[in-house]
Amino acid sequence: MMNAEFDLNSFERDNDFYNDIQLVVSIKSFDLQAIRARYLKSKANVSGKAGSVERRAVSKGGLAKLNISKGKIEETKIVGELSEPRGIDYKAGRFAVSLENEVFVFQSDQNYKITNPWFSYIHTVDFHHEDETRILITSSGFECLHEFDFRNAELKWDWFAWDHGLNEANNPEDNSTIILTRKPKEAEELKKQGKAYMFISDPATDHLPTAKRAAFINTARYDSKDPESIFLTLFHEGSTRFLDKNSGESKILMEGMKSPHGSHRFDENTVISTNTAGGSVELLKGEERTSVKFQNLPNKDPQLGETEWLQNSIRHGSLIITIDSNRNSLVVFDIEKKKFDILPYNNNWAVQDLMVYNFNNEGLINKAMDYLEKLDNPTN
Repeated sequence: MMNAEFDLNSFERDNDFYNDIQLVVSIKSFDLQAIRARYLKSKANVSGKAGSVERRAVSKGGLAKLNISKGKIEETKIVGELSEPRGIDYKAGRFAVSLENEVFVFQSDQNYKITNPWFSYIHTVDFHHEDETRILITSSGFECLHEFDFRNAELKWDWFAWDHGLNEANNPEDNSTIILTRKPKEAEELKKQGKAYMFISDPATDHLPTAKRAAFINTARYDSKDPESIFLTLFHEGSTRFLDKNSGESKILMEGMKSPHGSHRFDENTVISTNTAGGSVELLKGEERTSVKFQNLPNKDPQLGETEWLQNSIRHGSLIITIDSNRNSLVVFDIEKKKFDILPYNNNWAVQDLMVYNFNNEGLINKAMDYLEKLDNPTN
């Protein structure tokens, strides 16, 4: 595989190479410092797998409209406290947002709610590109995917990593192997064999902290070229995988990353993934892999040292917009033009996901924000 590398700091910094951009972002927590403290502590896990060891309390966050204009971010509207919003998506008059263990879909004058016992720490939601009734949901807490007809909350398809060979976790205390299962017969067999295992018998009461997960799927996106295929990002494995819905089998497309997020098709021939702790954005085109590195950018919190954390990236025309959590900024860049810009946001925001949205098109986002704000604050 051929490789190319670019140091983003070698690009020209400029705020005049892009037009105004309107975004909606999900903020999973308004206490970024607490998240940083947990992450830095978790780096001492013997297993080498970052993340919480014990079940933590659900954070409070919200949604925000942002307008990027000439090197500045204007906060347009912030929704009040919501239970850990993460995934957001908009397609053709449909808007979806995930909270910790439920998903809401808004469409013209209709609201829909989707729940499932296996929903836990939902990370992404993605509308089908052809079937306007379907949505794909990533339940990272139990390492599984669900596809629903959101109109009636009918489950159309699901996939569990543990059932497809991605079931070996590590004990963060001694790095020993633990087999994860949700199947009673498999748990009995593992017990007979004397193997260490963790049986998730009831998702309503059993919990699986980040460091004890096997694959830790944090992104699932339909392939825009073939909606029967899905891009997966595996946090612990450090990979982007390509999943065939029909067979349930997956193959590795990109590996060697650290805690990656946000894999999807960038264009007809290119796949993009954010190498989160590795501090780069990776693009794969055929056999050529391009890395755009952020390590030398300014304005990182000194306490973080060499630690990088790029939460996610999206495409907007020829631009890539990346959430740089360790610099509390959105970074906009164009590989072809060799230009970039850094746009700081609130230091207390743990921004999780983002999407481009034209505020003048319709009132759907306003409706969703008002509904969700009242849901979490019923006295308003």
